[in-house]
Amino acid sequence: MGVAYRLVPEVNIYGMTGDVKRAIAWMKENADRYRVDPEKIVLGGSSAGGHLALLAGYTPENPELTPEDLKDVDLSVCGIVSLYGSTDLVLGYKTYGLPPDLALVPIGTIIEDKGVSFAGRVDILLGGLPDQVPEMYQLASPTTHVQSSSPPTLLIQGYRDFIVPIEGTLDLYAKLVESGVPAINVVFPRVDHIFDLILPQISPPAQSAMYDVDRFLAFMTSKDL
Repeated sequence: MGVAYRLVPEVNIYGMTGDVKRAIAWMKENADRYRVDPEKIVLGGSSAGGHLALLAGYTPENPELTPEDLKDVDLSVCGIVSLYGSTDLVLGYKTYGLPPDLALVPIGTIIEDKGVSFAGRVDILLGGLPDQVPEMYQLASPTTHVQSSSPPTLLIQGYRDFIVPIEGTLDLYAKLVESGVPAINVVFPRVDHIFDLILPQISPPAQSAMYDVDRFLAFMTSKDL
């Protein structure tokens, strides 16, 4: 199922994560209708979608990131697939910061013509810079929420990602392994962000990534899990 989530300024990180969790709840409620096993739901996404998949998948019972109407609903999933999703928002800011021309844009400003440069403006999403609202950056970072009960995770990213620091993904993978969570980390050398959207029919890393996702999903259907 393709899931759409609302964006800034309509909602903030709470609303976005809530939209993903509502999709999980809806999928489980309608499992019979679509012949879906409610115990075998896998969240997946790319870039911002990957970040939200990780965040929602790791926080099924987190009171801050769960809408009131879903507090008593089973929001667990059996697996997560993230293609170059952000894992540590503090690290992302420290690594890339803000371009000089954007640093002068006040927080809360509604930008009509954002352009690709605004894709990483987590300061607008979270309501401030890391030193102003550190608790928000921690809350919105999937790495913060890893525990032994976290679902198996497939991480795929290019080593030369210019938007999401590869170091954050490596740290998340290490934390998953340390916590005993089944995890796979695929890193493509000399590959950038959104690599799978550029001529995927003939792109070796894009083809390889699709194969990895297929194999991971097959693993998730195993009755031994």
